[in-house]
Amino acid sequence: MSAAVVGLVVGDDPSAWSAIGFTVDGDRLTVGSVDVRLVGDHGGRGVLGWTLCASSDGDRPAAIDGIPTEWSDTPPRAISVVHPNGVDGLDHVVVMTPDVDRTVRACTEVAMVARRERLAGTERHPMRQVFVRHGEVIIEIVGPRDAPSEPTGPATLWGLACNSADLDATAAHLGDRLGSVRAAVQDGRRIASLRHAEVGISVPMAFMRS
Repeated sequence: MSAAVVGLVVGDDPSAWSAIGFTVDGDRLTVGSVDVRLVGDHGGRGVLGWTLCASSDGDRPAAIDGIPTEWSDTPPRAISVVHPNGVDGLDHVVVMTPDVDRTVRACTEVAMVARRERLAGTERHPMRQVFVRHGEVIIEIVGPRDAPSEPTGPATLWGLACNSADLDATAAHLGDRLGSVRAAVQDGRRIASLRHAEVGISVPMAFMRS
């Protein structure tokens, strides 16, 4: 079995996403091949869970290292929607974890593939990034470099990075709601972060040139 991200549940009001240039139909929108459901803040804030597509039979856990998980038999299918803010796809989902190796193991148990690892953070707060993928969307797992000495809490879905075909146009659309455009970790790409709390969105969000 292999698994790809095809859905997300987010604890935000649909109007907040509409206000920053996403086309929302009721409580749903499509970003590339991913269906995003906006459920308000009644069940919590942030990214509350995800739906994975299973390519074959196998174990379908209700949680992956603590992340609430639903399953679909429908393969991911990119929808050719370009939102008014210029977004045309979802580049990656950021997973925060206190134990990087444990979370990577949980993802690889459903046949996601760890593609790359990078050391990040600062000398005072050293971090690791492991990039896991199956399908269109990358899962960026972020946590401390050293393994914990005792049991820790679950992983959580933390943030999103959206692709834009024209990042300068996205920046012009969002104005001062977006931070400055800068070089991304990925070679030759640029990125800018949404000032999400200021616009009533609970999810840290960035926009990248696709």
